[in-house]
Amino acid sequence: MKLLTSIKKTFILATVILLFSNFTANLSFAETTTEPETQINLSISINEEPSEIVLDWECNTLDVDHYNVYSSTDSDFKPGDANTLLSEVSANEFLDTNGIYANETKYYYVAAIDSDGNELAVSNMASNTADDYNDYGNEDIQWSRANPNAGAIWLLQDFISDYVIIHYTINGQQYDEYMSHVSGGDWIIEFDDLGAVEDFSFTYHIFGFQYDSK
Repeated sequence: MKLLTSIKKTFILATVILLFSNFTANLSFAETTTEPETQINLSISINEEPSEIVLDWECNTLDVDHYNVYSSTDSDFKPGDANTLLSEVSANEFLDTNGIYANETKYYYVAAIDSDGNELAVSNMASNTADDYNDYGNEDIQWSRANPNAGAIWLLQDFISDYVIIHYTINGQQYDEYMSHVSGGDWIIEFDDLGAVEDFSFTYHIFGFQYDSK
C-alpha cells in the first residue's frame, strides 16, 4: 500500500514538472518570436534656391501611405495646429511655393502617416530665414523668395502716421492705395510683380496735417 502511494506521488510530481516545462518553453518561444515595434526616424533639410524653398527627408519604413508637411512663422507651433498643413505628399520631398518674405523665418515639420490615417512619426523642426533687401533712404523694399517678381514695399517712419497712401504707376496707369500698418511707424504694401511698379511716392497724415514724400 505504501509503495502504491509513493508511485502515485511520483507520477503526480512528474506530471506537474512536465506541464511546467511545456508552459515555460511556450512562453520562451512566444517571447523570442514577438516582432519589435516599427521605429520611424525622419530627417529634414532645407536647400534654398534663388526663388524656392525645398524640403527633403528620409524615412526608414515602407509602411508610410503619405507625408503631411506643416509650416508656420511661429517657432512654437506644433504639427496639426490649425492652418499649418501645407500639403500631403507621397514623395520624400516638397517644394514650398508660398516662399518667404525678407526678414522672415519659416518653420517646418514632416509627419509620416499610414493608410489608416495614423501618425507614425514626426520629424525634427527645420527652419529658413530670408535676408533683407534694403533700398536707400527711408524706403525698404523687401522681396519674396517664392517668386522673384513678387515682393513688398515698406515705409519705415520714426513716428506713427494716421494713415499712409502710396502713389505708383504700372504701364503708365497711376494707382493710389492705402498701405497696411504693420507696427509702430512701419507700413507695407505687397505686389505680385514688384518690378513693374514705377515712380512711387507717399502721402501720410499725422496730427491733422497731410504730407507728401515728394
